[in-house]
Amino acid sequence: MALDAMRLGGLISPGDGVVEFGADRISSPAMAQYRDIMFGELCPWRPEGTSCDMASFKMAASEGLYKYLLHVLRASVVVRSEFAPDPRQDYATRASFEQVVLDPQQVAALHEDIDAAFLLEGQGSDGVAGLELVQTTFEAEQADLLDQMRQEIKILISVFVVALVGGLYFALFRNAIREAKRQVSKTRAFVAMIPVHVMTRQETECLMHHFLPNGLEEEAIAAAAAAAAAAAA
Repeated sequence: MALDAMRLGGLISPGDGVVEFGADRISSPAMAQYRDIMFGELCPWRPEGTSCDMASFKMAASEGLYKYLLHVLRASVVVRSEFAPDPRQDYATRASFEQVVLDPQQVAALHEDIDAAFLLEGQGSDGVAGLELVQTTFEAEQADLLDQMRQEIKILISVFVVALVGGLYFALFRNAIREAKRQVSKTRAFVAMIPVHVMTRQETECLMHHFLPNGLEEEAIAAAAAAAAAAAA
């Protein structure tokens, strides 16, 4: 029930809360490979082409890593209960030992007991290899996500810089156009205030020379060019 809740979502157990978003609802290549490793019917942690059969427990490694680890846990509990030390001896309560001596009477039992034989076969290499494969899968997914995140950050910074520079140049261009229009308006206002009707010819030519450095010659050339263009049309 708890496994189904973790995978699919729902109530874990009474009083333990609810999983609102199960792991199987996550869509990614790593999660798909994780489900194949943990709950598939093969043993992808073994070398390709290798059989999943085990001499002591034929189907243990071919039901996915999750069930294999459950078998290991169950067998460990059984072996610890069947081959528990004599509680009357002082070594039964020790946390560590300085010397371990093999009991010849128990050697045959290790090979005859199916749970002990299962634990000794491969010495748990399937569990270690399976967990290492899961770790490698998620590390590869993490590396891909970090690389994708770096690329997106680079794009975001590039867009920000381009937008900032473009906005700055646009602001400068608008200010330049606004200043040019202001200067034109000031010049027009200045020219409009000149009392041309009371000025002599020399004063008028002097004023025109201020706006036309070549004086009347430039004005004549401009007028001739306009006339020629009108005649050509």
